[in-house]
Amino acid sequence: MLWLIFIVGAVRGLRNEVVVALTREAGKNDGLRRELEADGLRTVEVPCVAQTRDAAMEAALDAALSSSWSWVVVTSPEAAKTLGDALDRSGCAAPRVATVGEATTSALPGDVFSAFSPSKATAATLGAELPGVPGDRVLYPASKLAAKTLEAALGARGFSVDRVDAYSTVPAEWTEIDRRRAREAHVVAFGSPSAVDVWVARLGTTPRAACIGHTTAAACDAAGFYPQARFPPKPGLKAWAAEISKLADDLAER
Repeated sequence: MLWLIFIVGAVRGLRNEVVVALTREAGKNDGLRRELEADGLRTVEVPCVAQTRDAAMEAALDAALSSSWSWVVVTSPEAAKTLGDALDRSGCAAPRVATVGEATTSALPGDVFSAFSPSKATAATLGAELPGVPGDRVLYPASKLAAKTLEAALGARGFSVDRVDAYSTVPAEWTEIDRRRAREAHVVAFGSPSAVDVWVARLGTTPRAACIGHTTAAACDAAGFYPQARFPPKPGLKAWAAEISKLADDLAER
């Protein structure tokens, strides 16, 4: 019995030495960090991407919001923030909004509420499940780099989709401290394919990867991460943290 207690304690001690690199934009890793640190894991913030928008992008979204829409679809926390800023600038009334994922819903401004979220937090599922009929008008404020998955799915169902590239995703600057932190990580947590691209360009396909969802994991696999990237069956912050925790357990037991 004492031997078993010793082994379990040793594994737990090794687990607490696992370092997880958090790669979302600066300031947007706090939720995941809290989940992981409450579970005894160490984290370092190494943002891989940053968001930017210019006056033309802001003007395009402001103008679009002056029209009438059946839905405004929001698929990321940054898109939620961008929408809130546009509503403040334009003075337009809050539209009916559909969101993808709990983090996106939480990022909506206080006077805007999500009227619909799909059963699975992906653009493809939102495209398949968004309530409506052919001809309904949908505004989609998106990253300039976002795939066309959502508008293609909605268009196939007869929706009239107006995509506005309301912001763009660019590589974040790294200091030498950031590079050192990144190299010391045992697990890297990716929240978007763009973050994967930046990490691979700078450090290659190590260490082990844990992703927020299938799309980002597929980007890791395409880049050559091995073993394959882990991701939760249903995207979400807590599910993502749980997947990282399981990966940390696996690493500690080796």
